[in-house]
Order: sequence, then C-alpha cells, then structure tokens
Amino acid sequence: TSMAAWRGSVACDTASVNLRPNFLNVQNNLRLKDSINLSCPLINAVNYDIQDSMRGQTTTMGAWDFKPASLDLSVNSLISPAGSGKINTKLPLKIEITNPGLKNITTAQIAFVLNGVRYPDYSWKGLLKPGETAEVLLDSIMLVSGTNRLTVFVSDPNNAQDGFSLNDTLHSTIYGCNTALSGNYTVGDSKADFATMEEAVANLRYCGINGPVVLNVISGEYEGISLANINSGDTSYTITIRSLC
Repeated sequence: TSMAAWRGSVACDTASVNLRPNFLNVQNNLRLKDSINLSCPLINAVNYDIQDSMRGQTTTMGAWDFKPASLDLSVNSLISPAGSGKINTKLPLKIEITNPGLKNITTAQIAFVLNGVRYPDYSWKGLLKPGETAEVLLDSIMLVSGTNRLTVFVSDPNNAQDGFSLNDTLHSTIYGCNTALSGNYTVGDSKADFATMEEAVANLRYCGINGPVVLNVISGEYEGISLANINSGDTSYTITIRSLC
C-alpha cells in the first residue's frame, strides 16, 4: 500500500509521513535539526514535549517540538566526496543546505576546514525559501591517504545572525584511497603495509579490491574484525587472513 492510502484508511494516521528525520546527533538524543515535513496537529493528551515545552496547535512529530527561527540556515549533508575518494586528485566538494526557518534566505557565508586547514569562505547567493534545499559546490579538494576530517559550517543568513546555531555545522570523515587492493599485504606494526587491522579493513571497505587479497598478520591480538560491505568488482575475488607465526 502507499502512504496516501494508509492515511486515507487509518483515522489516527491522517498526518503520518514516511521520511528520515534530520537529527542533530542521534548518539545524544533525538533533537531535530529541522521540522520540514514533520508538522502535525496537536494531540490534546500530549501538550508538552520531552523538554516540558508547551506545544502549539500545530506541533512537530516525535518527542521534540521544533520551533522554527525567523532566520535559520542548516547544512544538511555532504554530497561529494561521499565516503571515500582518490588521493592526489582534485575532487569537487559539494554539500546540501536547507532553510528550516520562516523567512527567505538570499545570502550566506559557508566555510570549511579539511584536516585542520581552513579554506577561503564561500559567499553563497540565491533564493532559498522556507523548507527548501539546495546543492552548493564549494571548492575542489585533495585528500590524503587514510582518514580525512572535514568540518563545514554556515553563518550570516541575509547578513544577519542565525536564529538556531545548533544545525549550522557538519562533521564528516572521508577516506582517501590510492587504488583498489590486490595481492599480498602485511598487517600489525609500523613497518607493515597496514599498521593495524582497523586500517587494513578500512582500506578494503572504502577502496575496494580488484583481485584476490591476502592479509599476512603479525602475531598479536585482534578483535572485532568484520569484512562486511567490501566493494568488489568481481564476487569471485577472495580475502585471506594468514598468521605470521
């Protein structure tokens, strides 16, 4: 069945939606970054949210009632590079921004820091109406091998103060790859191809394999090894883990 059919046939679900909410940090709580497409009529038995904040006649689904600010610009997600990218290659850095506020936004400042280096600010201009999203190409970046740490933050919508600062910043990691793995590799100390098993598994997962792979592991204790979600162009390729006793 469709969501429209469900809403039409179940009286208590006339405001239901099927979407993934934008949370600030699900590891801490279920506080929302915005309430886009999550508005619903007040249920008289639930007049307060989890913070004991009184709900209006139109409120937000879930435990947290989101009250939109007059001016609010949010950085939603990293579009590219997504997850991983090739090192020593210029890659487009593209993000998605959203207007969860009540007023149109026509200008804003966007900044980002990659591996501790802040790049020149990007002056965005356009028209972002309440509830709308837009893709923004900020710059080209070059990744280093392994984990790259990226922070993007937005500010000054319409040259004014942002009314809700908690959704202004995005933290992300991007794995830098040289090439897909194939052949024999050593694992387990600073002189090996991969100093740790975590590093080896990250290379397998993010960079993929283009042939059989053998991990020759130096004697030691290794826990929590998972080889799920390995990117491979051929399902016949194998990954073998051997102990170097």
